[in-house]
Order: sequence, then C-alpha cells, then structure tokens
Amino acid sequence: MKKTTALTVISILTVLAIVFCALYFSGSAKSGRTIEELSATVSEKTEQVEKLTEEISEKDEQLETVTAKSEEQEKQVEALTKEVDEKTAETEKLTAEAAEYAAMISELQASADAMTEEIEDLTADVEAKAGEIDSLKADVEAKAGEIDSLKSNMEAQAGEIDILKSDVEEKENEISELKADVENKSEELEEMTANTEAMSETIEELNAAVADKMAEVEKLSAEAAVSSEELAALKAEVESKQEEIDVLTSRVEEYEENAGAQITVPTNVEGKYDATRFLCKALNDNDVKYSYYTDMNGNDCISSIWTLNLLEVTITTIIPDDSHIYFRVWNVIDYTEDNILNVMVRCNALNSEYRYVTFFMDKEENSVTVSEDMILSEPSDAQFAGYRTYRVLIDILEEAEDILAPYAI
Repeated sequence: MKKTTALTVISILTVLAIVFCALYFSGSAKSGRTIEELSATVSEKTEQVEKLTEEISEKDEQLETVTAKSEEQEKQVEALTKEVDEKTAETEKLTAEAAEYAAMISELQASADAMTEEIEDLTADVEAKAGEIDSLKADVEAKAGEIDSLKSNMEAQAGEIDILKSDVEEKENEISELKADVENKSEELEEMTANTEAMSETIEELNAAVADKMAEVEKLSAEAAVSSEELAALKAEVESKQEEIDVLTSRVEEYEENAGAQITVPTNVEGKYDATRFLCKALNDNDVKYSYYTDMNGNDCISSIWTLNLLEVTITTIIPDDSHIYFRVWNVIDYTEDNILNVMVRCNALNSEYRYVTFFMDKEENSVTVSEDMILSEPSDAQFAGYRTYRVLIDILEEAEDILAPYAI
C-alpha cells in the first residue's frame, strides 16, 4: 500500500514538472499568450491531479479489501487442501477395503453357485419322493372309503340279526383281505423308507393313519359281535317276559270288554271330543296330574310328566277324533353320534319284545321317540281301554329305561 502511495506522489510531481516545462517553453515560444490562459490551464491540470488522487485513494481502499479477502481465501484454500488430503487418504483406505470385499464376494458367489446346484439336485429328489407320498395318500384314502362303506352297511343291517351275522362274517373275510393288503403296503412302505430317510416322518404318519383305520374296522367288527350276543340275550329275555305280556294283553282285552259300561259322557272335565272327556275322567279318578290343550291342527292334547327310576319323560296323548288315540313320548333319551349303533340295536330289541309299542330314532335330533296308537270302537272305550293302554306304556318305559339310560347324554 505504501509503495502504491509513493508511486502516486511521484506521478503527480512528474505531471507538475511537465506542466511547468510546458509553460516555460510555451512562454518563450509564444510570448503573445497571456498569463490568464496559463493560470486556467494550471487550474485545470490541478483539478485533474486531485481527481486522480481521489481515484487512487479509492483504488487503495479496494486493494486493501481485496487483499483481506485474498488472505481469507488463502486460509480457506489451506483448510480445503487439508480436507482433500484427508478425503484422499480415506478414499485410498475404502478402495483397499472394497478390493478385499470384492474378493470375499467372489468366494461367496462361488459357494452360492455350488449350493444352487446342490439345492436343484435335492429339489428333484424331493419332487420324486412327493410323488410317492401322493400315491400312498391315495391308497390310504381308498382304504378309508372302504371303511366308511363298511360302517354304513353295518348300520343299515343292524336291525336284521340273521343277515347281520352272515354279513359280519363276510366283512371279517374282507377285513382279513384288507389286513393282508395293508401288510403288503406296509412292506412296500418299508422299502421306500429304506430308500429315502428324508421322507421317513411323513411315511410314519401315513402308516399310523392306516393303522387307525384298521383299528376302527376291528372295533366295528367287535361291536357287531357284541351286539349279536346282546341281541341273543335280549331274545331270551323276550321269551321269558312273553307270559307277562300275555297277562297284560288279557287285562287290556278285559277292560275293552267292559268299556261299554260307561255310556254317559262326563261333563265335569275338559275336551273337544267325547273320547277326550272319557280319558280325562279316568285320569282324574286315578289322581294323574295332566294339562289339556288344543294343538295347531285342532286335535285334543293331554300332556303329563312322569318321573321313572332313571329318566323323566313327558307323555303326550293326541286325540284327533272319537275313534283314535295316539300316545307319543318324545326325547326319551338324547345320545351322541358315537352311540348310534348301540341305540339302534337296543331299539330293535325293544320293538321285538313289545308288539304294540314302537321305539324309533330321530337322527336329526339324535333322540329316541316312543309311540303307541289305538283305535276305539266307542268313545267310552277311552275310559277303560285307553287308560289301561296309558298305564301299560308307563310300565314299558320303566322297563326300557334300564336298556336306554346308559346311552343317554
């Protein structure tokens, strides 16, 4: 900055010297020029010198500013240079690491390619074994279908004892064939198991399924055999009680013969039909508690609840006219699906023992219903024969409950 100022002063002095020389030589050459013109010229030059001086000062200030900025920029350049050096070192380090990772990736890629080939081989092996398993599953499902067919046939033939025995023998032969077939399948399965250890667990599950189905068939065969023995015992019991039934029948016939003794229709009891009033009269005379109502079909209905030794039942008596009486006992017992065959056998045995009472199964509700119907010669028959039939139905229910109660829910 000082150097610039000195140069500026020298420049000014030089200009003044030139001016004075010009004036001097000018005065010598041209004496006719006046002092005023020279003075004006000097003034003009002086102003120009001052103006130049001011411009030089401004330039000095700008130079100082630029110099300060230059120093700051030099510092920034030094800092950036240092940072660039650090980044360069870090880049070199990362480049070395990248090279190492690239080598590792190459090794892993080679391992992955080897594993891919191995996986493809294993996949092909698994697909082959899966085909074998599907074939075995199809065999098991076929056996299950045969077992279901056996169960339905046994249920349908449970009521026909003689046919059931012969059919059971046929089924036992078929079961023996199935056992032999299953044994053959088991041998084949063992050979396949020896060829593939990877599929051993699945094959063991299939073997267990086949064994379960065979156990179920054997269980059904055993139940059928037990049912045959029970039916034989029930037949023997039927024969022993036939005399009692004959006695009861003779009593009913006696009451039917005496039914005409009551010819006057009772007027102190409810009932749409005369037969209803006669039966209600008998119930009242024997202190039987009941309720009377008319159903949606316009039939007279009498309902009474009886507590037996093991069960509680509701006897519903339906009288649609003066010539018919229908006795119904719904839901004597409710049973589970597992006991369908047992309950069917017991109902058939009871139907064989009691001629006038019917035990049948309601498969929609899994319950047993008892029915008994009678035809009246006269409405008055309801007072003696009707009430006697009502009482016989109760006696039969008390005997039947010992047979059905073990299967009630």
